[in-house]
Amino acid sequence: MKSNSFIKFCLWVIASILIYQILLSSAALLFSSQITSIKVFTDRNTKGGINLYSFDRKEIKEDVTVLSQLHDSTDNFYNFELPKKFKNDRISLHFVNDKQRTAEIFDIHLVSPYFDFKIQRKNLPDYLLEASPCLIVDGAYVFQKNEGNVIVLDFLPFSDIIKENIRYKTLGLLILVLSILIVFLVKYFKVFDKITKNNESSALSVNGVFILILFTPMVIFFMHWDNEETSENRKLNSIEDIRSYMDVMFPFKSSLVYMNSFINDKVFLGPNNTKQVAVGDDDYLFKYSEGSDLALYNLRRKYLSKNLLDTIEDRIIDHQNYSKSKGIEYLRVYYPGKYDIYPDKLPFALRSAIKDTISRKEQIAKRLFEQGINIIDFEKTLEKKSYKTIYRKKDTHWNNLGGFFAYQHVMQSLFERTNVEAYAPTKLDDYTLIYELITSGDIIAKLADYPYDITDMGPVLYPKFSYEFKKETNDKRLPYNSMKITNSKSKSDKTVLIFSDSFVLSQRLFYAMNFRTVYHLRDQAFNKDLIELLKPDVIIEGYSEMTHNNLIY
Repeated sequence: MKSNSFIKFCLWVIASILIYQILLSSAALLFSSQITSIKVFTDRNTKGGINLYSFDRKEIKEDVTVLSQLHDSTDNFYNFELPKKFKNDRISLHFVNDKQRTAEIFDIHLVSPYFDFKIQRKNLPDYLLEASPCLIVDGAYVFQKNEGNVIVLDFLPFSDIIKENIRYKTLGLLILVLSILIVFLVKYFKVFDKITKNNESSALSVNGVFILILFTPMVIFFMHWDNEETSENRKLNSIEDIRSYMDVMFPFKSSLVYMNSFINDKVFLGPNNTKQVAVGDDDYLFKYSEGSDLALYNLRRKYLSKNLLDTIEDRIIDHQNYSKSKGIEYLRVYYPGKYDIYPDKLPFALRSAIKDTISRKEQIAKRLFEQGINIIDFEKTLEKKSYKTIYRKKDTHWNNLGGFFAYQHVMQSLFERTNVEAYAPTKLDDYTLIYELITSGDIIAKLADYPYDITDMGPVLYPKFSYEFKKETNDKRLPYNSMKITNSKSKSDKTVLIFSDSFVLSQRLFYAMNFRTVYHLRDQAFNKDLIELLKPDVIIEGYSEMTHNNLIY
């Protein structure tokens, strides 16, 4: 008897919690639809100001008529009046700062006719999307020139923010009391007992409720009957084609797909529609095909054979000796993958599978070191920068900032070897860093129904000094997929020839700051005939650790 009473007590507690959450969510949705303006407070004026965008990237103009300084000379107030028909409650705030000193965000206010929902500085991380790239100093969100003059903060839906505000305030307490009161009244008047009482009318009621639950999705479906426009960029199938229309408009389809992928993501290595991708922490994706040679090399569970090491060693020595005989500086590089720089982001199953041995690159580097050839690698350089996002989360490659750090390391090595002033690499302060939206990637393309956000904010560097780039892809002398870049305002009149893969794509323009002419022969073998034709001053040869290319392994 006691056990039955305890079970009933637990069920009523669960019912109270459910009703509380439903009422809380309903109130949050109601208030989020009533937000009329957004106010942003910073500690000082930012040269360039603050811009606000809705989730579809449409800019909402600042209301300059109410701009003012409050409290003291350092407290700045930015006001954004939302359109009356503003329905999208996801926003992005773009903070622009061209000054040397940092600027700090105090708080952000979501204003409705009845309430002012304030997001305090200490709570900002709770409301930002995980992908929001910004600088954190002593727990505060700041933006400063030497880290880039634009920081984009993508916020969660207003309803989520308002829900958390309500939860711990008087209104939240009232909703909790109301929830408990509803449960008490239902129990006191024995509503459930009357519904489930075994008589004809009650059975009819139960059957009616069951049928209502069963047909609710179909009712929701037909609510879309005359609405063929959604937030998607394509026109949906017409209602005349009922089968294809239902495939697209079936209620809760996205939620069901999301649930399925979420379970596979958290319980297994990743989505079950592919065996080529592993989903890591913080939405990092990694190429992984179980049992493949590349996977075994990345996990350091396979070694190059002695014959293959001999072949690679002889090939690289030949390339260096040939370049030296022509008076050409020869640099051999190996580009690391995300496995090397972000092992902490790997899924636990892969992270624990990596053996404490040496990689392919280290095996080759050890051989060549014995022959007096130093390979340029990037692990130590990039590991120091790994607190920044220097690789694309949904792609194999590094982003523009990661490519810049790699370029710097290569050119610094060349400068120290030759002592030619024109080979000194440009500095990060020579560029303006802006975060831009990236919507694709070579890994995400393998996941057709990946339910999470496929976009990413990536850093892009724009030179502050003058340059005159000219790109050419139809030079008939060069192999397919090659590019020639010239810069009449480069530091030198030298020419560099690069034999490499796609990892160089984000570096080519940086090399053009030092070299008058840059040739990139993508996925091409070391070609002595082309070297004789193009007469480069420097040759850079190298591939990534992720490559299958037999030109290197």
